[in-house]
Amino acid sequence: AVVSTQSTGDVFIGPSCSDSCETTGYLATVWNLPMISWACAGPALSDKKEYPTFTRTAGPYNTLGKPFAELMKAYKWYRCAILSANQNLFSQSARHIQRVLETQYVSDNPEDCKPGSTDCKITVELYKQFYSGKDPGANATIAIERSELMREIKEKARIIFILGYTDDVRDFMLRARDLEMLN
Repeated sequence: AVVSTQSTGDVFIGPSCSDSCETTGYLATVWNLPMISWACAGPALSDKKEYPTFTRTAGPYNTLGKPFAELMKAYKWYRCAILSANQNLFSQSARHIQRVLETQYVSDNPEDCKPGSTDCKITVELYKQFYSGKDPGANATIAIERSELMREIKEKARIIFILGYTDDVRDFMLRARDLEMLN
């Protein structure tokens, strides 16, 4: 590739993948150009010494867990399941959410705990990754795997966090409806 050092641009916008942002973030620093990304969520990009000209419109992965924990606390939900597409964008976020949730308590008051228990800790009953329908290797077995996964979740948790592409989330929601999980 040929790279010109005589740029007429004032800002670098994109890309949306954290790995690409890390590489191009170094170039933006060398060229002293502001760089804006709408989706790069890798925590390394928060290092202002390494990426002084980089900014993003979405937060880093390592800040996503707290809103999920606050939601669980607000509704006094003790158990949940997390489904994540296997792409880094989703799996890194899901793993961080899981780590944060598993350190949180719904309440400090034992009277607010699960019936018959004094343990108010949030439990992630199930964490599973799935292949996105956008994956080049996606095939007919995905439908069977997703149906089995939803049946397993139905037995373990009512609260399900799904991190994936819109089409994948829709597919899981339709399966949940078919299993009468939306009541």
